[in-house]
Amino acid sequence: MSTSKIALLSALLAGLTACGSPNRSVGPNATPDTPTTISAISDLRGTPNNELSAKNPIVRLHAAQDDPASDYFLNDDSVTVHDNGNTLTIEGMPFDGDGSYVRLTSAGNPTGVAGQNGQFYLYENAESTQTDPVGGSTIDQFYYIALHQSKDVGDDSVYVTIVGSNQSSNLIPLEGFVYGRTGGVVMATANQGKWTGDYAAVRTYGDDMPDYVSGLMELEIDFDELNSAGAIRYVISDRQVFDTDGNLIDTLDSIRVFAENGALDAQGEFQATAAGATIQGMLAGDDAEVAVGTVIMGNETGGFILDRNP
Repeated sequence: MSTSKIALLSALLAGLTACGSPNRSVGPNATPDTPTTISAISDLRGTPNNELSAKNPIVRLHAAQDDPASDYFLNDDSVTVHDNGNTLTIEGMPFDGDGSYVRLTSAGNPTGVAGQNGQFYLYENAESTQTDPVGGSTIDQFYYIALHQSKDVGDDSVYVTIVGSNQSSNLIPLEGFVYGRTGGVVMATANQGKWTGDYAAVRTYGDDMPDYVSGLMELEIDFDELNSAGAIRYVISDRQVFDTDGNLIDTLDSIRVFAENGALDAQGEFQATAAGATIQGMLAGDDAEVAVGTVIMGNETGGFILDRNP
């Protein structure tokens, strides 16, 4: 089902709920109706539909529900932050050492951050080899980089992690993401909203070394027109590509997207595909004041955490 149809169904369902279902069971043996949850997210693993609610935490993962390789990559508790962000543990990526990732600092990037405002931390897997405990052989590992950001939203938080490697175009692409919120959202039903903040992405090239992108992002949602095309639009600007030593290697054009099939559901999740890019994410907070999610376009997988009140 297209995301535009999902958005329309969500709006219709809300109207039916408000006035009573025309198919309500009646009589002595009647059974109560069970409301159906309509999700804007149609193709990602994560929180199952029967647990979706504006009040609940939600997590989304890189692989589709029917991806046969999905069990080998990230899950909802794969990423653990240590030492105030100096190290990560990422479980699920094959041949990445013991899953330890260290903040990647260099002469070109001494603070190990990405995003125009430095809100994302940049990491690489800590070990390039492992030792076979039985035979003693040395086993070379793949090279991975990761971008991670988290932000407090009241007593809760939102987070996003992007991972990519130098083997990302082989039979099973070695890349992934996880994003989510630990609390809920109070959704608007009218007016419009704008969120701004940092964008950062991993770019992969098959057997070549991955690099990363630093940029800025704006997201706009028209809450009055959620059942029509174009309720979501966004801009990613100041896109600069750096190698893992922090050297600037390219400057990319801005991305301006007016999504003709945007969808936003009652749980605060949104998704749209337009202009060769797919954005997916969720809102969080008592005023839907934070947006978190990912943008996928070609070999670039980006993440964002944006504020409604910058």
